[in-house]
Amino acid sequence: MAPKPADVVLRFAMFNSWGIEKVSATAALTLYNVLYNVARLAAPAAGFLILLALSHFSPVHATVALVCGLLALLLAGCLAIVMRWEAAARFAGRTAGSVAHRFRPSKVDVPEWEEAAVAYRRSLGHEMHGRAVPAFCAQATILAVEVLLFVVCVRATGTSPAAAVTVEVIAAFLVAYPLTALPLYGLGILEAAVLILLGDQIPVSEFTTGMVVWRVATFLLPTAAGALALWHWRRSTHHQQPRTPNPHHA
Repeated sequence: MAPKPADVVLRFAMFNSWGIEKVSATAALTLYNVLYNVARLAAPAAGFLILLALSHFSPVHATVALVCGLLALLLAGCLAIVMRWEAAARFAGRTAGSVAHRFRPSKVDVPEWEEAAVAYRRSLGHEMHGRAVPAFCAQATILAVEVLLFVVCVRATGTSPAAAVTVEVIAAFLVAYPLTALPLYGLGILEAAVLILLGDQIPVSEFTTGMVVWRVATFLLPTAAGALALWHWRRSTHHQQPRTPNPHHA
């Protein structure tokens, strides 16, 4: 799910208070969002391979895994092109600047927009250099932890601990994982999809209870922790002047 404008403003206010230059901050956020969505879209392929290993082939699962896998490759390919092709960034900046200049000729400098796009591409390349693989591994680890937490929450409601069922729960969750891109992390829709994929392997009452526990663990608790962190940041920066951006972050 794309960040809301208010979220973007808040993030840049935080980066500014920490002395991080905006172009570098934008590049880092872009890298994070792209790699997160690559991992999210790659999840159904992992789930499909698990189901295939259990001899549970399904054309629907195969189609979802194929489409999402292709989208993941497309995202990763676009990121690689932007990182390596400066002419594309220059063209995009010049084009965007020309369009904006038609509406605000006194406020928009086309060459400035072009150079800003090039600077952004270079900053993105700096963030990617030597960091893409560790960053993707970190995203994959986050996904693995979330899957493990999902299984623990379902098991905590009294569901049978049979190993085969556990593997199928993991596979179903991975196949449905792209639905987390929907508002409220796919609330309701994700649960219904996983339940449909599992069929009658888990009683609806036990599954529903497990999903409620999982939602509390993955939504309410992080929200509370985030609110506490935001309060601490606002308090610590209330009487401080914004720091001068560090040129080494550019």
